[in-house]
Amino acid sequence: MAVPASVVYLAPPLSATGSTLVFGGSGVDAIATLAIALAVQPVLARLDRSELPPFFRSVFGAALSTLLVAFFVGLNLPIVGGLVLTGSLLGLLPGYALMSGFRDLIDQSIVSGTARLAEALLLGAGVAGGTALAIALAENAGIKLSLVTIGGVDWSPGISILAAVLAVGAFAVRLGVPRCYVWQSAVLGAFAYK
Repeated sequence: MAVPASVVYLAPPLSATGSTLVFGGSGVDAIATLAIALAVQPVLARLDRSELPPFFRSVFGAALSTLLVAFFVGLNLPIVGGLVLTGSLLGLLPGYALMSGFRDLIDQSIVSGTARLAEALLLGAGVAGGTALAIALAENAGIKLSLVTIGGVDWSPGISILAAVLAVGAFAVRLGVPRCYVWQSAVLGAFAYK
């Protein structure tokens, strides 16, 4: 039984929101991350259906996310902009390509492993470039942004574990992990967090 298309569509925003909470973001930070990811998701879905190379999709997705975070910070919302930015960008990172490349190298498939690692580096460079460009544009508008991975909220273990389950489970759905393994991935993510 396949995962419903609506769940697949909402998976990246939910994963970003869970990541923000895992890093210690407040409820407002999580809501801001969710709003940004929901705003970016239709654009990314349309780009995924286009013939635009994945590198440029990464650049555009990262730049758009970063500019939206800068917009929220410019509105003086009570958020930690760097933490919202980190949560918003995590789903754009090429973790799957990186892991696939290492798996192929471990299996002694040198050519495909090297190609996948090169793809991961290129996509990561696209995310970094798009983020850097948008941060520079934000700074020209007087808005300072940086990546932050430690928030000010010390959530209870229960909430932290649920946030990790949400972040990893939704990311697994986004990657197309078979439905029967999504919960296993989510539980493993919760154990890894703690």
